[in-house]
Amino acid sequence: WTGTFNDALMDYPNIGLKSSFMPVYDNRQTVIADDHTIDYSEVGTGWIDTNIGGLNKGDGRFHSAGTSSQYGEWRPTLPFTGSYAVYIWKMNNYASATTAARHVIYRTGGTNTVYINQQTGTPGWISVGTYAFSAGRPSGSGYVRMYADNTDVKQVRADAVKWVYIGP
Repeated sequence: WTGTFNDALMDYPNIGLKSSFMPVYDNRQTVIADDHTIDYSEVGTGWIDTNIGGLNKGDGRFHSAGTSSQYGEWRPTLPFTGSYAVYIWKMNNYASATTAARHVIYRTGGTNTVYINQQTGTPGWISVGTYAFSAGRPSGSGYVRMYADNTDVKQVRADAVKWVYIGP
């Protein structure tokens, strides 16, 4: 190209996304918190890398049968207030994994508890429901906590949680 650039023809104030842009095309609709991001933290000792195929960076974390004071937590910054479909990443199946991984979803107005069998099924995203959340990173809601205690005294495996914005 050998032409010249005419800066006077540029409409700079109208370049970029506006608030009227359709949310379906807004890439902030999906938020993933992984065990290798700042959105993930652990409480208690005994958490180690699994070296088992996970979602991000090739592995996840696990804890051998602990207590309710030991947990992994995914706490992202959500872009919108509204309903989100929540998914838990289930890693590959191993007999050493628990059949009752306790996940508590801290949503607007309360909590919901979901148990996931980590020994069976296909690795990948597992839907655990749709819940209301507030935008940002509020202290009392908007996160998922997986506890290391379980009734079968086996390992709990942690990798990632995904929030997909459904709407207001």
